[in-house]
Parts: sequence; C-alpha cells; structure tokens
Amino acid sequence: QLERRGLNGYEVAQIWNTLAFAYYTLEDLQNTKVAYEKVLGQGTISLALELSATRALFQLYYADEDYAKAIQFIDKWMALNEKPDPDITFIKATAYYQMERLDDALKTAIRVEEIAAELQKEMKENWLYIQVVLYNEKKDYDKVIEILERMVVTFPKKNYWMQLAGMYGEKEWDDKALSAYYAAYAQGMFDKESEVVMLSQRLLNAEVPSEATRILQKGFDDK
Repeated sequence: QLERRGLNGYEVAQIWNTLAFAYYTLEDLQNTKVAYEKVLGQGTISLALELSATRALFQLYYADEDYAKAIQFIDKWMALNEKPDPDITFIKATAYYQMERLDDALKTAIRVEEIAAELQKEMKENWLYIQVVLYNEKKDYDKVIEILERMVVTFPKKNYWMQLAGMYGEKEWDDKALSAYYAAYAQGMFDKESEVVMLSQRLLNAEVPSEATRILQKGFDDK
C-alpha cells in the first residue's frame, strides 16, 4: 500500500523503521521484528539503515531465545560490516553455547580474542571467561587452568582464584592449590570463617604450622 502512494523504496523503509521503533516502545516485539524485516525487504536503503535494522533483529531474536535466527542475522550484519567486531562475535559465541553447539561456540569465542588482538583492543572479562566455561564443558581442564591463570592476573577476583585453586586440586597439584588459596587470602578476599579454617588446615597439612596458627589467630581477632 505504501508503494502505491508513490513512495520509493528508501521512503518506505524509513516509514517501516519508524513503525519498528513505535512497536518497540509499545513492547510489541513481534510486530517490531516484522517491521524491521520490512525495512530490509526494501531494495534501496542506506548501509547505515541496513546495519541498524539487522542489528536490531539479531538482538530481538536473541532476546526471544531464537538463537538460530539470531545467528542468521549476526552473519548478515558481519557480512555488511567491513570491520570485524569482537562484541558481536561474542554474542554469536553465546548463541552457539545456548544451542549446545560447543565446538562452534568455542571456535567463535577464540575468534573474539583474535579480533581483539587484530584491533589492539583489551580483552573484556566476559570475552575471556566464556572460554573457561566452554573448555570446562568439553572437559579440557588443562585449557581451563591456562585461561584461569590469565584471568587472575588481568581480572584478579576471588571467584577466579577459587576456581583456579579447585582446578589445581582436581589435578592433585596440592602445592599450587595452596598457593592459589593463599594468594586470594593475601589479597583480602576471604570473608567467611570456613575459608580461613580451610586455609589454616591446608597450611597445617603442608607442614607450615606457624602460618596456619597466625592466620587462624587473625581470624579470631577479626571476629
């Protein structure tokens, strides 16, 4: 009907783009997707508008948990966008993960790191941590340890130190496990009685009773 009013493809696309925004404001996501797909259905639109509509569609389908469709529009967006984008590639990796396509997810997650290196961008925490999740799913524990060892340097959080210590324990590398737990303690990350007692017990087992006593006493002093 819009075409019958003498509007060209670009003008029709702009109308559908405005409607898509209106539907989204009304939280009518189904018609939002329809409107954006109508935008892409017009033959003569600007690259910026095509990129914008395509990006909106993969985000909408991802939010709707239609990951296969989301990946379809991610691939379309990547083909349009000349410069590789680590953020969008990461989203694609998570979509593959949600579909339980672990090999594809891991391959894409590794590609995120390659793109970041190419663009000389710092790796974001979640870009790297997805590799921990995927290698763990694939039971490649040596790679889990390798990535966690990087994470505790770049993103020194208690969770990563504890995971790393646990992985060392799984490999029966008791000295390394103790070192990881001690590193977390030394950085003031222990906030539970059980953690202080656990570290003291490990130090005692490692025949370092003086340090075990000191840490336990400090725990009492700190209540």
